[in-house]
Amino acid sequence: MTWPNGDRYDGEWFEGKKHGFGTVWRCEHGKHRVEYNGTWVHNKRDGYGVMHNEKGETYEGNWADGKRHGRGKQTYGGRFDGLGADVFDGDWVEGKRTGFGVMQLANGDCYEGEWADDVKHGKGVFYYEAKGTRYDGVWDRDTPKAGVYESIDPGDIPAVNLPTLELMDADQVGERAKRAALASLSR
Repeated sequence: MTWPNGDRYDGEWFEGKKHGFGTVWRCEHGKHRVEYNGTWVHNKRDGYGVMHNEKGETYEGNWADGKRHGRGKQTYGGRFDGLGADVFDGDWVEGKRTGFGVMQLANGDCYEGEWADDVKHGKGVFYYEAKGTRYDGVWDRDTPKAGVYESIDPGDIPAVNLPTLELMDADQVGERAKRAALASLSR
């Protein structure tokens, strides 16, 4: 399906709605970019998929009812190749970071711990790379409440690997995402 503005959907349908595996392409300045490729249920992202926005940020993981839900990795800011980006790898509930996750900041700092409603909440460790220290304690709605600061070795800071970004043609994008989506459904 191609819309008048040039946006396009290539994929499966059921009763007139995107349903199954498919890819949405956005037309920007006469060129197409993949916005989402993965599984759909009744016109909503649902199951495994990869979303790219116009800023080059990427989410790769599970969806439910059109929202990030389950395990997933999100890049924020940075360049289109992922350099200079903050990266969150962890649990999502209805589009918000909730559960356990690791947020690796572009400056080298890192938070590893519990999240609720998109903020640090519960037990966690924040590594301050430039200072060579860490705060190990409890967070309340993004604010540290009780814990201990101590020195660390730089090698102790956990690393979150950025998703691999490659240039592909439309057929390769669709086939790769379809294989990943089918593999996640068979688990």
